[in-house]
Amino acid sequence: MLGNESKLDDWELRYSLRSLVDNYSNLERVWVVGHCPKWAKGVSHIEMPDSYRSNKDANLVAKVMRASLEPTLSEKFIMMSDDHFILQPTLDSDFHPFYNKDMSNMPKDSFASNKWAQRLRRTKEVLEKKGLPCRDYEGHIPYVLEKSKVHVYLNFDYGHDIGYCVFSLYFNSVDCGTPLHINEGNTRAGFYGEPPEKKHFKNEFKVKRFLNFNDNSFCPMIKAAVEKKFPRATRFEA
Repeated sequence: MLGNESKLDDWELRYSLRSLVDNYSNLERVWVVGHCPKWAKGVSHIEMPDSYRSNKDANLVAKVMRASLEPTLSEKFIMMSDDHFILQPTLDSDFHPFYNKDMSNMPKDSFASNKWAQRLRRTKEVLEKKGLPCRDYEGHIPYVLEKSKVHVYLNFDYGHDIGYCVFSLYFNSVDCGTPLHINEGNTRAGFYGEPPEKKHFKNEFKVKRFLNFNDNSFCPMIKAAVEKKFPRATRFEA
């Protein structure tokens, strides 16, 4: 799922695809929903602009629902963003709906004031109102969704105000089996807010299955490590 072209000429997508090809042997087909760079080839592209200006997750929900209308999209599909990378050989059985925390007993004032945290708070409140579980599934990792179940988004006014969090709406609304905490096993190397300390990054990068970072943490060290690990171009690059 892509928004507008990145500042790095979609470097993130290029290396996310390389990580997918290298480490996920069951890869059949790649769909790009939203912006698609000129260098990308061999992908199925669905052109779709981001119509929600202050509600990023509503754009993601809309793209998931649009993709689910495609008859040739598999029933189960891996939903990824361009800043998700697979660092270890990964089987279908390695993908789980990992959650960060149970929000049931979190008071309103325990959420930070930034927009994302307030979106998560609103998600907790609407889930509680509907009598649903309230786990935070915003793990910033690839998740497996099912075409026949994405209609659950229609139970929420996901486009209103700043919206709700895309994966927490879905996994709290469907039967997804026994939930696993994201700290179980070597699941995610996640870096947010500021560039990581060198030793910590190297340790995480070596053993964790998935990598994710935001703009504030992205730095030459992360870029160099990803490029060294995935040097080979794939069939998806012109």
